[in-house]
Amino acid sequence: MRTSAFIAPMLALFGFAALRPFCAFAEEPRFDSAYTDLAKDCRAAFAAAEIEEGQDMPLRCAGPAGYALYLYFSAEDAYLQVESTDDGAPQLAQPLKLSDVDRGKAEWRLADGVPFAIIVRVRGGEGHTLELRGIGAYRAMSDSIDTARRSSANADARSVADDEFLRAQR
Repeated sequence: MRTSAFIAPMLALFGFAALRPFCAFAEEPRFDSAYTDLAKDCRAAFAAAEIEEGQDMPLRCAGPAGYALYLYFSAEDAYLQVESTDDGAPQLAQPLKLSDVDRGKAEWRLADGVPFAIIVRVRGGEGHTLELRGIGAYRAMSDSIDTARRSSANADARSVADDEFLRAQR
């Protein structure tokens, strides 16, 4: 009786020790940012001859790790879409309407070097917001951070993006 009382806990302990390497917890990803300057990093998306008369030239802007921004225009508005550089597939759930494309930057949020969200400042009639949009598999991510009410709006937007990424991983 005493032998089995000793052996059972020892077997459990050895079994746990043998399985422990396979049960290691995943490390939290390393979050970082990359930036695309809308005034400096964008180029004409097409040759001038490919654009119909009266149309505004769409722009493509370099982005990190296989992604690019695509800016296109209507009569009064500008829209931003994230594209895969492999196949040009749109990566946002919906294009983001912009009011000011000749200045400003788009911030890409990265997890272990892979983009998962974009943060863009949008200037509107009632103030400025930071628009957060998820990319690709994270396209359900969407938030609007009012910059007038938060002195740390940029840090808040990053934190929201990172938290949403971690939530999607669970």
